[in-house]
Amino acid sequence: MDANDPEALWKASTRRAQEKRRDRNRVLWHAWHLDQAEMLRRTMASLIAAHEEKAASLEVDLCAAEIIEDELVSTPEWRSA
Repeated sequence: MDANDPEALWKASTRRAQEKRRDRNRVLWHAWHLDQAEMLRRTMASLIAAHEEKAASLEVDLCAAEIIEDELVSTPEWRSA
């Protein structure tokens, strides 16, 4: 590169600025993706827990429902309705 060539100096300066901007953006995107992963991990954990709790409560209700269903199936009025 010729130190006296303004165009060459401008191109080199532009190239360095673009590289610096790309590096900064890469760091920012990296941080953003890590933050998103953590946010989703917390959200998913709470959703999983909520579904497990609901499933557990329904499991108890399902046992009771099976008993009720057995009684209803054996009742003629239920079948004719």
